[in-house]
Amino acid sequence: MRPVVGWSAIVVAAATASSLALAACGGNAEATRSGPRILADASAAINSVKSFRMSATVSTSGGVGRFTFEVAGQGVGEGTFSLGNLQFQLEEDHATDYIKSSSLWTSVGGGALQQLLTGHWVSLPASNTLAQQLTGGLAALTSPAQTAASLTKGEPKARRTGTSTVGGEGAVVVREAGGGEVLVATQGPPYPLEFRLGNGTTLYLSDFGRAFNIHPPARSLSLLNVIAGLQSGVP
Repeated sequence: MRPVVGWSAIVVAAATASSLALAACGGNAEATRSGPRILADASAAINSVKSFRMSATVSTSGGVGRFTFEVAGQGVGEGTFSLGNLQFQLEEDHATDYIKSSSLWTSVGGGALQQLLTGHWVSLPASNTLAQQLTGGLAALTSPAQTAASLTKGEPKARRTGTSTVGGEGAVVVREAGGGEVLVATQGPPYPLEFRLGNGTTLYLSDFGRAFNIHPPARSLSLLNVIAGLQSGVP
C-alpha cells in the first residue's frame, strides 16, 4: 500500500532548516553569517527548546493539504491534517500513535473498517509500517533532536541571500542547494521561522518553548487487532 498522505516530503524538507546557538535578547548576528553557519545555529536553537508548533500548506498531486502539529518534547505531539475530503487527528505518546478520522480508514480496509473506526481513537505502534504509511512519517517530528539534525542536511552548500520578515519578525533568508529557502530569526534566539519549499508548499514554526497540554486518549481501539478481526471474520 502506498502512503495515504504524502507528508514525508514535508518532514525531510522541514528538516532542512536549522538554528543558531541561542542568542540573548535583541538582535543576533545571523544576518552577517554564512549560510552553513546560519543553518547550524538554527538547528542548535530548535534542538534546545524541545517544544514548538508547526503549521503548513502543502501542494500535492491530490490537492492542497494543511496541517498543524505541536511538538511537546521527545516522543510527544499532536496535530490535525486535511487533504481534500481526507482529514484526521494524530497524537503520539512515547512510541504509540493515536489516530482519529471519519475518512481515513476506507483507504486502509474499505467501508467495513471505516464504519467500525469512525468516531474512535485508534492506536498502533509508531514504528509499525502501517503507521508510517498512514502518516507519511509525520510522527517522527516529535523528536526535536531528529528534526534539528535533519535541518542541516543541506548545510554545506547553503548561502545567505537577503532578509525578510515572518509574521512581523525580522529574518535572514538562506537558500539551500536544492532551491528551498529557510528564514531564520534575526532577533533573539535564531529560530527557523519559515521554510519555503517551492511548488506552493510553505512550513512555519512558532511558539518555541511553549508548554503544550498533550495527553493520550483515555480509550482507544487497537488498529492491528481490528484489522485482524475483520480478516478472520470476527469484527
